[in-house]
Amino acid sequence: MQAGREAEKDLQMCDEATTGTWAVTQLSEKEIYVTSGYEFTPDGKHKADWIARIDDGDDEKDSDQLMADANFIAEAREALPHWIQRSVAAEDEVKRMKTMIDGIVGSLTAWAMHLEDTKLTESQYRELQQITKPLFEEKTTI
Repeated sequence: MQAGREAEKDLQMCDEATTGTWAVTQLSEKEIYVTSGYEFTPDGKHKADWIARIDDGDDEKDSDQLMADANFIAEAREALPHWIQRSVAAEDEVKRMKTMIDGIVGSLTAWAMHLEDTKLTESQYRELQQITKPLFEEKTTI
């Protein structure tokens, strides 16, 4: 995760935002909204939870850029929690695997210390050296 960010707080922020699927509602070329629960009623009215209005201010952005910004905001409602949860799960899996690897390394190290007592052929010994060599090289961090 990015330094200074906390997954739990970011997920809480997502949970506190307006619920439901967000969508882009374009009422005219430069009147674009991010909405939740939008519907055009039979009496000709727009009904929705209005999340954000996207406009160009004084910059005269083209409508394609405004739509891209609106789509980003609308998609982030579901994408951000999804990727935060996947990131947390991946970090947990890396920790689990590191612990497992450390245990294997410890066992192999203890076993390797007693090789003198074990009768191996020369080819078995070379193969064992090749397999265990990475265990004794400098560790890298993820």
